[in-house]
Amino acid sequence: MAYTHTHLDALQEALASGTLTVTFEGRSMTYRSVQELQRAISVVQNSLNQQSGKRVRQYQLSGSKGLYLRVPSSHRSVSLRFRHR
Repeated sequence: MAYTHTHLDALQEALASGTLTVTFEGRSMTYRSVQELQRAISVVQNSLNQQSGKRVRQYQLSGSKGLYLRVPSSHRSVSLRFRHR
């Protein structure tokens, strides 16, 4: 399925409003949790990036005490997600 920015906007609007139900083009989808909704947003964002030819880099970090991250200056922006275990 080819996603559009309208799909992404609907998902992000639901997340921002605190609801788990997304309505798009007359269809409703209820997600089980915020994490599931966030995963759906991630899938749509990745799909849109691939469609536009945008290169996406993902970094996975782990550590026990403190965190130090050095990013090459050639990267204009870095998005990090932290998962507490």
